[in-house]
Amino acid sequence: MVECRGLLNLRTSTCWFRGFESRPPRKACSSSVYVDEHEIAWAAGFFEAEGTACSSQRRDRPSRERNMAVYQGGRAAIPEALLRFHGAVGGRGNITGPYRDRLFHWSTKKNAAFDEVMALMWPWLTEWKRGQLRTATVTAGRKMPPACADGADAPPTLRSTQLAWVAGFFDGEGYIGASGAPGRRTIEMSIGQASTDTVPVTLARVAAVLGVGNLRGPRTMANAWSKLPQYVWRANAFGDVQFAVAMLWRWLGPVKRAQAREALLRYQALGRAA
Repeated sequence: MVECRGLLNLRTSTCWFRGFESRPPRKACSSSVYVDEHEIAWAAGFFEAEGTACSSQRRDRPSRERNMAVYQGGRAAIPEALLRFHGAVGGRGNITGPYRDRLFHWSTKKNAAFDEVMALMWPWLTEWKRGQLRTATVTAGRKMPPACADGADAPPTLRSTQLAWVAGFFDGEGYIGASGAPGRRTIEMSIGQASTDTVPVTLARVAAVLGVGNLRGPRTMANAWSKLPQYVWRANAFGDVQFAVAMLWRWLGPVKRAQAREALLRYQALGRAA
């Protein structure tokens, strides 16, 4: 059971936790690199939001090659989230960019690195993302690593790693903001996802882990960016938003921390001005 003492101190940007289970860092695949399970869980959540895997035909040979990539917008410098992802997976893969002065990406096409990164994240990935990695591997004529075989790993039960996964997913896809005027203030924390049939399993996991907010959808968006029905997890009550932020704070990246702090302070300021 997790207890968050004092929730979030908005002035100092600190949050205190106690009751998190802990265990020694586990060995990464067959190498001698040791990794932090919480950082790997964060990386898996971030990959769910921003990552992709596929196989493609090479021009210079008949075999297909796999590619795993994670994208982030940026101009002047490599986004912190990509640097964190790169470190979480033991420095495997490379970061390149900016492409057209606005997009960086981490990627790997090396079979050894692909298998090792896949095996590291596997316990925390949803079945949809696992299927994407499995399809890329099978269509490239390769075998799945033993750690990724069906039934090899049950979903993690540590509450803290589940929260780290949600933090990674929120770092990639989340939104938080406050607006309005004194007496008419609003606050929202949300994550949107597209789906052709039912509530995405990623959003269902977010709702289950945090225990606050609601799932809504489907909704057809009137824009050229998304043709699929949209679903969203959303929290609109200040108490729910503050609780969710406090639960994720330890693993959130600096960008989302700054956005969360600004939203909560703005909402409180609008209340004092009423």
